[in-house]
Amino acid sequence: MKKEERVVLFFMAILVLTLAVFNFDKSFGVNISIHDSDNLESVSNKVTESTGGSRYVCNINSLNSIPVQDTDIHVCGLNQTGCCFGDVDGNGVVTAGDRGLILANFGRTDGELICRYDLDGNGVITPADRGYVSANIGFCSRLPDYQNGSGCRRGDCPDTRFPEECSVPEVPIYQISFTNSTGTQIVISPSIMNFIEEISVNFSILNIDPSVTYEWNFGSCFGEGGWSEGNLTNYIFSRVGTQVVSLVARNNCGNSVAQNSTYNVISRFPLTPIFQIYRQVGEGRNGCFGSWTPVSPSTSYIFSPNENIKFGGVTSTGSISNATWQFKRFNSTDIFFADGQEVIQGFGVPSNYSANLTIQRIGTSVRNSLVKNFIVG
Repeated sequence: MKKEERVVLFFMAILVLTLAVFNFDKSFGVNISIHDSDNLESVSNKVTESTGGSRYVCNINSLNSIPVQDTDIHVCGLNQTGCCFGDVDGNGVVTAGDRGLILANFGRTDGELICRYDLDGNGVITPADRGYVSANIGFCSRLPDYQNGSGCRRGDCPDTRFPEECSVPEVPIYQISFTNSTGTQIVISPSIMNFIEEISVNFSILNIDPSVTYEWNFGSCFGEGGWSEGNLTNYIFSRVGTQVVSLVARNNCGNSVAQNSTYNVISRFPLTPIFQIYRQVGEGRNGCFGSWTPVSPSTSYIFSPNENIKFGGVTSTGSISNATWQFKRFNSTDIFFADGQEVIQGFGVPSNYSANLTIQRIGTSVRNSLVKNFIVG
């Protein structure tokens, strides 16, 4: 064979080998999408914006580098700007030795190992990945997007080979306020845990996280309609008493944090003790009392010894947390106590007595009392 023919055959062999390598890559489904380094920042931002948490980002250049002062030196080829596709040991060249490392990591699921040895980008380390090493021996192809730190895979972002790592949302801090009669918004101090009924109360999140949704449940309507969503809302408490406000912050991953705060809803009416004295009519049956009729002051509230007397303070106004009664016999140290807005009491010793009803406003130490006198004799 002539020298010229040998040269022609040599170049034809190189051409065939190149085509074979190209077809080998196609047969394994390689669809390498290269992102310019100038675009990596925008791609990375896209990954961050599309998720509520964070994912492992595969970057072979970062894995195969040694930090030296403020500069990273790539182990894989000190004279290169980056690593070669298929150079899984990071020594700067693609050799048959790289196939052995892939074999040793078949089936492994650690994020860094997937990044290094999953050369076809399907999320698992299999014998097929070794074929990519064989196809690239002696070459230094650019890294695909699923290995170059873009956070994407074949143009799709994010790279779903790596699960989303999502943290628990920050505990929300909110401010409470209301608008007074002059239209001025008044901020309520966190130490004040009292609201007035039928007043619109504003709730606003101070440490807003755009990736978090906020769900509110208010007081006695918890789970029954007293519900709102958003970082700013308002609510009118229409039921006097202790109410619980529940706030749940939930991110896109489904993780949530909740906090409950207890408030006292105070009646808009003044704290006023009112009570009426009743006389029993009839004996009733089965241990029950008969009916009751109110006694007017004109009869001087005169009762027989041991007669049942009802003292009813249910018409008292204001936000009442408790009601206590004190019955005292004149010119004596005898004192009887009872609790509740309505009590029934009998007195065996003929004498003049006083009935003192004291009511206390919920959540405060404010008390008001009313005294009436009556006679047993």
